[in-house]
Amino acid sequence: MRAAVANSSAARVSQLPMAVPPAAIWLPIRRFASRYALHGGPKFSPDGRFVYFASRDGWISLYDIWNLTLIAEVRAGINTRNLAVSSDGRYVLVGNYLPRQCGIATFTTHLADALTTAVPDVDSFVLAMNDAGRRHSYPSRVRFEIAQGDLGSYQRAADFLNVNHVDVLSVQHEYGIFGGKAGAHILALLRELRMRPRGMRSVTKTQPERLSLGSTACRKIRAESSDRH
Repeated sequence: MRAAVANSSAARVSQLPMAVPPAAIWLPIRRFASRYALHGGPKFSPDGRFVYFASRDGWISLYDIWNLTLIAEVRAGINTRNLAVSSDGRYVLVGNYLPRQCGIATFTTHLADALTTAVPDVDSFVLAMNDAGRRHSYPSRVRFEIAQGDLGSYQRAADFLNVNHVDVLSVQHEYGIFGGKAGAHILALLRELRMRPRGMRSVTKTQPERLSLGSTACRKIRAESSDRH
């Protein structure tokens, strides 16, 4: 992170609400290391002395602007989106989501819950997708994690399913979840499966404006599924 003062060039002086010497330039007054992917922008205390930063991996950092010192850090969750400071500066609210939560992930969670309720004697579990270089604290229902961009990880996932003699696989597809061109890495998993006929189902959730990019993988997933019916 960096703090800076003044203006970049004389040509921009007329656009500024205050007078700035023409020769002035942006100069860093202090740099400090930040956490991964700051999200939501800095939030200031009412007196302007302290600034809070939220990172995507859940860390909240408190920085003292007057003394140019990092005061404290605390991890408030995973996949944090934003934070807010109360008008009196006494409270900080952190907006946070559980690991990789999105429409598809929520659907998968609800589907797994429904299966457990409807057929409690059937062993059901989840294979979770991890984005590049990150791990999440998943519940015990998640028994295998696939690295999004690692093709070999998809092949190992297929081996895991085969060794566990899985009868039914439900695939949720959304553009950007799976690695490879238009999510094509998932096909490596599907082709290696040795489950009974009619054992695979696919659910696609690709946005219309991205359909031209994702439709090839979607059609192939549906074809792989149809071949097993």
